[in-house]
Amino acid sequence: MAIEEQLRQLAESQVSLVALQQRLCQNRSLMNREVTQTFIFELRDYADSLSIVTDFVEGATAKEVGPTEISTVLSEQNQLVHTLVEELAQLIEENGELFGQKEGELRRTWTSLQGVLELNSLMLQDNLEFQRMLNDQLVDLDEVPAVCKQGFFQRLLSKR
Repeated sequence: MAIEEQLRQLAESQVSLVALQQRLCQNRSLMNREVTQTFIFELRDYADSLSIVTDFVEGATAKEVGPTEISTVLSEQNQLVHTLVEELAQLIEENGELFGQKEGELRRTWTSLQGVLELNSLMLQDNLEFQRMLNDQLVDLDEVPAVCKQGFFQRLLSKR
């Protein structure tokens, strides 16, 4: 599989994770628990870390992902990032180029992707606790989303 195809798949799964994280953020019962709230914010941080390579892909579309599918998405991303790390190492050895990145830039991207792999494995571990809480029904996923109130500065500076 070509690097561009892997990046496209990674970008699509990243967009799906961000959409899921935004939906989870609107659930009051999840956000009222410190453990689940931390996981949801870490999920966003992880999804944002993928942008080191997914920014090169334009027009990525999201597919609907449920909270119980997080493990599947993270595992697929782990496989894709692992393959990208190997292919980037080969490109570095061959003095290749990827989206205009050469030598030092490729090495930095390669190193960053290794960090993303580590984050991915930590997210997979944290997801076990999150899924346990969902299975034990300690949180209600069918809850009506919270209405986002405007912050102080939004109210202060909004046009009337």
